[in-house]
Parts: sequence; structure tokens; C-alpha cells
Amino acid sequence: MSKDLSVRYGASLNLRVTLDDAQAVSATIYIGNEGEAYLVEKTGAFADGVADISLDTTDTELPLGTYKYQINVDYDDGKVIKFPAGDSCDGDTELPNIQILEALDLTEAS
Repeated sequence: MSKDLSVRYGASLNLRVTLDDAQAVSATIYIGNEGEAYLVEKTGAFADGVADISLDTTDTELPLGTYKYQINVDYDDGKVIKFPAGDSCDGDTELPNIQILEALDLTEAS
């Protein structure tokens, strides 16, 4: 759940979160820059251990560049687990990157 991603400006992107835990209710991706308010928040509900999160074309119409992302999993008892988990970090946030790449058919919004 913590690999770097890339997507073309204005393209759709589908992410699948798979957990072997019947208590998981939903998974939410947050995309943004560290120390700033996030730019994108999208949620997918778990069904049979799988939550699909779909970023649509407007979600990826961000200024070209590299952003950080985090995935939160919400449980039916109110517990939230954030990925990548803090115990996997070496004193740094080490959030994975999502890169918005140039597209030939669309121009970056200013």
C-alpha cells in the first residue's frame, strides 16, 4: 500500500486496497504536500476484503509535479490505521509519492 504512483494529467486512476480483515469499513486516499492541506480525498468501501478507490479526471488535474499520498483505513469500531504505518518510517515521514505527468491532449490548469 505504499508504492510510488504516477498518472497523466487529467487521467483516471483506480487503486485497490486489499485487507484480510472483516472489520475494515473503508479506505481513503489523501494527496497533497507535507505541511499543507491535502488537495484530493477519495474513499472506497470494503467489500469482501477489497476497497476500490477511483480517482477521476478532475482529481488528477493538479499542477504537474510530485505529491505525497497516504491511505487511511477506517474500521467499524472507529479505529483508523494510516499507511504507510509510522513504525515503518526511519525517523522521516517517508510518505510515498504520486506524480502528475504531462499529457499531450490536455494543458495543465494554472
